[in-house]
Formats: sequence, structure tokens, C-alpha cells
Amino acid sequence: MKLSQKLSMNLQLSQAIQLLQFSAQELREAVEKAYLENPTLEIEYPAEGLASTEHAEETRDFAAWTEYLRGDTSQPRYFTEEQDSHDFAAPAGITLEEELLRQARLVFRQEAELSAACFIIGSLDRNGYLTMRETEIARSLGQSEASVHQVLLRLQQFEPSGVCARDLQECLRIQAEQRGIYEDLVASLIDCHLERLAQEKIKEIATLEHCAPGDVQLAADILRTLNPKPGNSYGNEELQHVQPDVLAEKTEDGWHVAMLDDHIPKLRLSASYRNLQGYDKETRNYIGQKLRAAKWLISSIEQRRRTICKVVEDLVMCQHEAFEGGLQKLKPLTMKEVADHIGVHESTVSRAVHGKYVQLPWGVAAIKQFFQSSAGASDEDVLAVQVKQALREMIAQEDPQKPLSDQKLAELLAKKNMRISRRTVMKYREQLGYPSSVKRRRYE
Repeated sequence: MKLSQKLSMNLQLSQAIQLLQFSAQELREAVEKAYLENPTLEIEYPAEGLASTEHAEETRDFAAWTEYLRGDTSQPRYFTEEQDSHDFAAPAGITLEEELLRQARLVFRQEAELSAACFIIGSLDRNGYLTMRETEIARSLGQSEASVHQVLLRLQQFEPSGVCARDLQECLRIQAEQRGIYEDLVASLIDCHLERLAQEKIKEIATLEHCAPGDVQLAADILRTLNPKPGNSYGNEELQHVQPDVLAEKTEDGWHVAMLDDHIPKLRLSASYRNLQGYDKETRNYIGQKLRAAKWLISSIEQRRRTICKVVEDLVMCQHEAFEGGLQKLKPLTMKEVADHIGVHESTVSRAVHGKYVQLPWGVAAIKQFFQSSAGASDEDVLAVQVKQALREMIAQEDPQKPLSDQKLAELLAKKNMRISRRTVMKYREQLGYPSSVKRRRYE
């Protein structure tokens, strides 16, 4: 025999935990489902018409370009904002195939040519490259290989520039010819040195071409303006716009935090079922059960709202510099610390911030981003985000002819009280998309 205490998980508590973790869309679906299943609930839909802002700008850096030249067709993990961006955006809702077929119907008048053009367009991969040989296309269509080749040459003049190429080399050559830059060292890089360029063998290329390394880098910079994946901007899924759950704004009286839940339907108890007299016992029991479930649901939704607001309010107090100036000003903060501040369990904070976003004066950010751990065991106060920001600034200000090595970067970080190992510096540098110091070097 022993006496002990334990917490039992009933259906109501499980429901409250689920509601806390739900995103705004999931909460709306749960509210509508509860309304349909519980006759004691009434629902009030808000006026629709929330505005959303679009801000989607893709950037490409030289490291990503060389990854592609090495044969990596996957999207790079990180693109630096410091590099010049290239806009290859396609019209919204139009696939590459639709765009090319539209142009083909305007250009090809003969039925055989249009048939070959449609076949070739249908054989392109998502990057806009032709995946079949001309001999196979001619055999499938019952046409001559010469006629298919002529159709292909005309298709290669379509937009986007470089489409219908059979490999990367031909794709870049087509674009260079259309821009009038397919000459001298640029042409040599495309025809003979793409593999060496991907490996940053600038000196080797300069020796083979009997020119200065600086000339090779200038030609490579020109080559960077070409698009290695002309069809990649077509047919992508529609961008999902983040809808903030919380608003945090600075007023004359300080920071104000409020839930942005006006788009979520409101539930209330139906007045028709508040008086149970006149019903038989079985009906009263059923209605009473439904009323208790409805009250608990409404209470849980309100508790969810209060918990999320409390978490964000505490974050404002602890991370006010980041709320004002951006994530680069974050300080070390854990979920357990916030949980202790507001008097809840750490798991409650984790569920409250899961999939939630906050609207700030400088943009929208995931609430979870404001929790940061240390970047290294040797210094608990160093943040990974601050280290990366420092690395960006150091690399941006370095002498391009004598770029900083990882060891030198680690030494400079140590002077800023960010004591991390050379290996950790290398890891963060690669995450930021910067190549090694050898590959960052610029020649005169």
C-alpha cells in the first residue's frame, strides 16, 4: 500500500492541449467542426477580407551556381542577400509547357512542325532541358531527323532564354549568343572550362587561356548573369503567404500585444438550450453533456488566446531589441525561462509558439525564432544568429585579394567575445553559402 499523486489525461485536457498547438487555420476548422457536431453551439462568422502582402524575392549566389555546375540539381540550402539577384519569375499560374505552346502556335504554321514542337515541349524537364535525343523524337513522329533539328533550333529562340537546351553548356551558349556576349573568354569558359570553373580553378584556366586570373574572374562574373535553369521559375506551386497570429506594435505607452483572430469564427452557447425544464431525463442528460463540452471548448479557446499573448508579452520584455531592430539582435533565451516567467510548464510554451507568427514593425517572424540557444559550449552567451551576422560583416569587409581563412575568422570572433572553434566557423560559413577563402579570392 502506498499513497501517490498523478495527473490523469482526460478528453477535455487533451482537447485543450490540442487547441493550444493548433495554427489559426486548424483552429478555424476545429471551431466549424464543433459547431456542426454540438447543437448547443452557435457560430458567428466575421466579415471576410483580410489583406495579404506579397514579398517573394529569390536571390542566387556564386556558390549556388558552382554547385549546379558540379551536377547538383537540387535547390541550394541558403542564398545570401548580399549577392546580386536575378529575376527569372514567370507569370503567375502559367506553366512552362503552356508558355512554350502559346509561342509555338504563333510561330509554327505547318502541321508537321507544330506536331514536332509540341512533342519536344512535352519532353522537357522542369528546368527546361530536352531529355530525349533528336533521333528518338524523329522516330516517334515518323519525321526526318533534320526537320526535327530545325524545329528544335527555332524552339531554342523562345522565352525563357536558354530553354530547350540539351545540356548546361548549350543552355549557357544560347543565352550568351542572344545577349551578344558569346565571344573571347566568355565563349571559352562555356565551351572548355565549365568543370574547372565549378571547382574555382581560376589560375589553371588563366594559364590555359594565356591571360590574367583577373580576366577569368571578370568573364565568370559575366557568365553568372545567365540562368542555368530557365524553366525552373515556371510551374512552381503557388507561394503560401504566412498569416500572423499575433500583433506586436510599439505605441507611446510601450509595446502592445494582441491576437489577430478576427478571421476565426466566434462560438457562443445557444439560448435555446439553457433552460432544460420540459425535457425528459435522457434528453436533459444529453443536452447537459453537450453544454459542458461547449463551455469547455469556449473556455479552452479563450485560454489559448491568453497563453499565446502572455508568451509574446514576455518575449517582448526579454527580446525588446530584437522586436524593434530585427533577429540579429537576439539574446540567449530558452522556453523554460519564459515558462518560469509566466508560471506554466515548458511544454505549454512549446505548444503555444508551434506554427505561430507575430506581426512586427519590421515584418513577420515565427515566434519560435525568438528563442535562441548558445552557439558554443565555451560561451553560453554567444548566439548562432549573432555569429552568422558577424561572419557576414567580416566577409563583406575583407580584402578580396586576401580573404580571411576560417582560423582567422575564429580569432576575430574571439575578440568579439564569440569564442567558437574553427570547425564551427566553417559550418556557419557553409550554411551562409560562402565558399572557402581559396575560392573567395579575387585576382587583379
